[in-house]
Amino acid sequence: IFNLKGMFLKLSIKPNNSNCATKVVMIIRNYLGDFITMAVPLCNHLQSIYGKCDFYFFYPDNDIRNKELIKCFFPDAHIFPTPSGNRYFQRFKMAITYRWIKPDVGISTVLNYPKTNSLFLFAIGAKDRYARVANKFTSKLLNHPFIFADINELHNQPIGLCSLQVFDQKIKEIPQNCYPSFDINKIKPYNPK
Repeated sequence: IFNLKGMFLKLSIKPNNSNCATKVVMIIRNYLGDFITMAVPLCNHLQSIYGKCDFYFFYPDNDIRNKELIKCFFPDAHIFPTPSGNRYFQRFKMAITYRWIKPDVGISTVLNYPKTNSLFLFAIGAKDRYARVANKFTSKLLNHPFIFADINELHNQPIGLCSLQVFDQKIKEIPQNCYPSFDINKIKPYNPK
C-alpha cells in the first residue's frame, strides 16, 4: 500500500545555469530506429535550448543491446526499462518509484497510449509535461498538451518531426543541428550472451 499523502506536491525547480543541468524524463520506444529518429533529434533540440541536460529514458522492456547504443548518443543517460504487465499500473508504479528524479521536463515521444503517458508524466512530478493527447480529459494532466486525435495523420510526416512537434508545434522541419550523430569508436562489438 502506498502512502499517497503529499505525493503530488508541486516541485520547486532549480534555475538553469551552467552548474545546473535540466532533468529531462522521456518515454521512448525500445526500437533502435525509433530512438534514433524520434528521441535523438528531440534531445539535441532540448540541449540547444536548455544547455546541459540529464536524460532519464523509460522504455518498454530490457534490451541490453539498445542500452549500449543509447549510451553512444548520450553517454551519461539513465535508462530504465518498464516491466511488462498492465501498462497503467506499471507506469504509475514506475512514476512513484522514480519521483526522486524531480524532473524539470517530461516528454513522451511515443504517440500511442496518450492516457498512460500523460499519467506517468504527471505522477513522476515533471514540472513541464509534453505529450500527445487524444481528448480534453487527458490534457488536464499536462501543462503542454499536443492535442491530436488522428494518429494516422501524424504518421504521414517524418517521425522525427512528430516528436519535435510534441515539444514545439511551430517546428515545420527538423533543424540540421538536431540530426543524430555519435562517435563510431564508442560502439562495442555485439556479443550475444
